[in-house]
Amino acid sequence: MRAQAIRLSDAKHSVDEIAKICQATRKTVAGWIDQWEKHKFDSLIEKPRTGRKPIIPQEKHAEIIDIVKENPKQIKSAIPKIEEKFGETISVKTLKRIIKKNFDGYEDVNL
Repeated sequence: MRAQAIRLSDAKHSVDEIAKICQATRKTVAGWIDQWEKHKFDSLIEKPRTGRKPIIPQEKHAEIIDIVKENPKQIKSAIPKIEEKFGETISVKTLKRIIKKNFDGYEDVNL
């Protein structure tokens, strides 16, 4: 979208027209153009983003795996224990992601 906005700007379209075409705000389009003028092609490269803070930190995943190993065929039964221990509500999907990321024998778990 930024590259398209730059091309439209170069073709003498107004910022308001570009904003309407790109479905972005006028402020966003003006920022794209300003960044292009300062940094040229570097302004088109996506910068890394931090992302969301994990519900349960990576350091605690080993403890979760130990809880799941108690009854690996029924991972839903581990959720209340995990919530009690860590004080955080987690979904089955979150638990499955933690297992797949950290548990070598996750194929044995009934996901």
